Amino acid sequence: MQNTDPARLAKWGITPSEFLLLARWYFLDSNITTQALESIYALQPAADPSLSLQLGVMHSALQTFFAEQPTFGYLLSALLLLSGLCFALGLRKRSQHPFVAPAVVANLLLGAGQLGYLAYQGRLPMRAAVSIVFPMAVFLMMLCFPCFARETALEERPSLRKRVNPLALAALAACLALTVVPTVETFQLMNRPTDPEAKARMDEIPISLDAFAVAHPEVLIICDMSTLLDNRLFPDLSAGVPQNILFWGGYAARSPSWRYQLQSYGLDPDAFTARDFFRENVVVASALGVPDSALVQHIQESSEYDVDWEYYAEDGYISYFQFYEY
Repeated sequence: MQNTDPARLAKWGITPSEFLLLARWYFLDSNITTQALESIYALQPAADPSLSLQLGVMHSALQTFFAEQPTFGYLLSALLLLSGLCFALGLRKRSQHPFVAPAVVANLLLGAGQLGYLAYQGRLPMRAAVSIVFPMAVFLMMLCFPCFARETALEERPSLRKRVNPLALAALAACLALTVVPTVETFQLMNRPTDPEAKARMDEIPISLDAFAVAHPEVLIICDMSTLLDNRLFPDLSAGVPQNILFWGGYAARSPSWRYQLQSYGLDPDAFTARDFFRENVVVASALGVPDSALVQHIQESSEYDVDWEYYAEDGYISYFQFYEY
């Protein structure tokens, strides 16, 4: 966002440092409301609705996407080849399967429209592109199967009911060949040597955080984004289920469980401010070694005195901090 001058943000009680925290999913303070965010968004300059500009954005998004995802080009080529095969077979057998050729064209137009729309909006992530292309490929295979075989006169070839079309077989072989490169690159990525330090960090952080929380139920642990590395499917909770870990925002903000956790430690979820970080039963957890600089500044702006922080504890890759005035 561009229009972030303090005078405009102050209308909603949001400081520049708090505005920076918003980009890091910080939604703790009670002044961060849907109305405030909508109003800040409304302060941004209106987008130029000109078609030429949006087409430029679309071209840039597509160019960036194919530059960052080169294997997607092979998959798209295989899809186009499969579409051509299915369309040709549909025309050849239009008397038996009149719906195939029009369905292929509709499938391509719909898929191109969806990809184009995402690019037109200026954002084309790989997961979105795949969610469009894969169903297209499945639909094409369903259209192709009825056309792969051709009937032969039983009196001429009584031993053969159906015969595979050589053109179809060649086209399918080409489709499979086009998928070789992305398949090989995927296996190379899966088997790529990992950084032992990075792997140990990713594995240890959630385990260490859980263990510390269970051992210190007297404090509410507010976590920043650096601690969000938990990809465990079945975490070991034999020592107990931690009840005092709270991410400082995200999708869980303002939820009943989020409110319950704050209330359990004497905090009002409807009146939380930066000054609540001075409470003795509130600590901030981070894997960065120091508190987030924007958070430090945000807390400083809430106080008439000087503000500093100290280590409450250090456990593995995670540091725990408390703030105080002096």
